[in-house]
Amino acid sequence: MNTVLMVGQPSPLDQNEWTPKMPSRKVTTSSIVAATLIWAAAIGAAVPTSAAPVDSGSAGSGSGGGAPAPPAPPAPGSVRGFWTGSWTSSSGTYPASLDVSQDAPMRAHIDIPERLCRADWHEVRRDGGVIVLDATVTQGTCSNNTWVLTIGGGTITGQDSTDSGTRVNFHRD
Repeated sequence: MNTVLMVGQPSPLDQNEWTPKMPSRKVTTSSIVAATLIWAAAIGAAVPTSAAPVDSGSAGSGSGGGAPAPPAPPAPGSVRGFWTGSWTSSSGTYPASLDVSQDAPMRAHIDIPERLCRADWHEVRRDGGVIVLDATVTQGTCSNNTWVLTIGGGTITGQDSTDSGTRVNFHRD
């Protein structure tokens, strides 16, 4: 005799019928972006982070369609040094500083004093001005994670690869 064990609650209409209870899960654009970033990081693909519109190949564009090119890489030596700005997450926006000790491969130290968080960043890969870095916590209760940064125009902006709502924005003083 075969026995089938089913987990769940029987339907109130028929005690012999099993109705699975699936948790509801809202799929959002940010969860799709986060999943895409994780997948791209896993396969080593370049990941542009800007929300620039995609050229649909309209007449006169000359590009033939496709995704926009990544920003140009920063000039050698232009990133090294001290940057100030902010770190933003669902819990709020906090002052942050970034001390870049090496341009390529990028090495930096981020400090978010009001969150009692410090981490070392080291470059994993880059595509032009888009740099993927791993963060290793050196102090506090923040998390080890991966960041996707865009450098250009005197700013460093980025987002946590698993949480598009967690962002950084730095500039030179």
